Amino acid sequence: KATPLSKTNRGVAIKDGRLVRGTPDGYLIALNMANGAVLWSQKIADPLQSQYLSMPPLIFGDKVIYGPAGADWGAKNWIGAFKLDTGEKIWNFNLIPDANEPGADSWKDPAARDHGGGSLWSPLSLDADKGIVYVPVGNPAPDFFGAARPGDDLYTDSLVALDAKTGKLLWYHQFVPNDVNDRDLSQVSPLFSADIDGKPHRLIAVSGKDGLLRTLDRDSHK
Repeated sequence: KATPLSKTNRGVAIKDGRLVRGTPDGYLIALNMANGAVLWSQKIADPLQSQYLSMPPLIFGDKVIYGPAGADWGAKNWIGAFKLDTGEKIWNFNLIPDANEPGADSWKDPAARDHGGGSLWSPLSLDADKGIVYVPVGNPAPDFFGAARPGDDLYTDSLVALDAKTGKLLWYHQFVPNDVNDRDLSQVSPLFSADIDGKPHRLIAVSGKDGLLRTLDRDSHK
């Protein structure tokens, strides 16, 4: 049996008497809050593939949205949605693209994508009215040696906006191309509105391990 890479867990999600969480050895599980019984258990990640589960899940309607960490060990990570009732996967979006997917050509050495990183370890943000989930993607791998992965290395160190119902990519903004300083994005909240130059804007606050706080327009993506 593979030894978990990290036992750090950053929270659970609760809805309709269910408690959902990830485990260090790669299982997404739902418990009955009344008695602690396991309602379902799905293995979605594997320490042998340099993955573990750390982030708090996001529940939206009948879906649990979740993805693995493990970039520091050379994982190739993704985010997906699972049925709240059964744990069955609904959709999947590769945070490190496969060869036939948009963004793959930002990895100039295709072999580098096999262990490209892109951890999820912090909370997601949700625009429930528009059904958009905002994803903070972690660093590429290896952390500090960009020559091993020439190119911009999408979608690492990026804010990724997905259709929460289908997993379709709506837009993204990469803040640190070819990161060589382990500068994960770690926060994509709050969502808020404010007047700028006398005009209303829908905004999102984004921060990371580089110590910078940024504000993006959720409509123009600037």
